Amino acid sequence: MKITEKTLEVNANHILNIGVDVSSRKLDVHFECPLQLNKREVYREQILNRSVEIEKALKNYLSLAQSKGFLNLRIVCEPTGPYSLNLLSMATHLNCLTAYVSGEAVKNSKIIEFNGTNKNDLVDAELINSLAERNKVLIHRTYSANYTRLRMLNSHYEDVDKAYVSARNQVHNTLKQLWPDYSSKLSLLYASTGQALYRCYGFNPWKIVSYNYSYFERRMRTHCKGVWSSTLKQIYRD
Repeated sequence: MKITEKTLEVNANHILNIGVDVSSRKLDVHFECPLQLNKREVYREQILNRSVEIEKALKNYLSLAQSKGFLNLRIVCEPTGPYSLNLLSMATHLNCLTAYVSGEAVKNSKIIEFNGTNKNDLVDAELINSLAERNKVLIHRTYSANYTRLRMLNSHYEDVDKAYVSARNQVHNTLKQLWPDYSSKLSLLYASTGQALYRCYGFNPWKIVSYNYSYFERRMRTHCKGVWSSTLKQIYRD
C-alpha cells in the first residue's frame, strides 16, 4: 500500500468567496459562512444587474463579512463578456478581490454534484461558490485605464476590419450574380476604373454592350483618365 500526504488549503487570508451567476438582467448570489465544525450559514440572493443595486449589495456583503471575521470579499463569476462588466468593475472600485471560474468546470461540477446539466441560476451560483472555496479559479486581469482604452480601440479596429471584408464579399457575390462573366481583378472595382464603370453603367453588362465599343471607350476615358485600352477591351468582352 502506498501512503502519501495531502495538504489541505486553509483560508489563511480570511477571504469570503461570493459566487455569482451572471445574466443580462439579474445576478444570482450564493455564499456561505462557517458557524460550527459541521454547520454553515448559507446566503442566497437575487439582485438586478445594475450599478446601483450591485454597489448596495456589495457594501452589505462587506459589512457582513467583517462582522464574521473576514478581511475582504472575492467576487467570483464566469467570464460572460459585457454582462459581468458592471459586477467586476464595482467590485474593483470597492477594493474587493475578483476571479473567474471556467464555464466548463461549472458544467462538469453540476454533473458530479447534481447528476444533471440543466440550467439553474441558483445551482450555478452555488457551484461557482464551491469552486471558489476550493480555489479552482482563473485570474481576472485588470489593466490601467490607458491600456484598457487601447485594448478597446484594437477590438473596434478588428470589428471594422471584419466588416470591411464582409462588405467586399457581399459586393463580389452581388457582382457575380449580376455579371457572371466578369473576369477582371476584383481590385479593379475599387480603383478609379471601377468607380467610373459604376457611375456610367452600374456594373450592368447589358448597358455596357448596348452601344458599340468606341462609344464605351470614349465615355469611360471621359470619367477615368489614363485607363489602359487592354482593360477596357477585357471589360467590354466580358
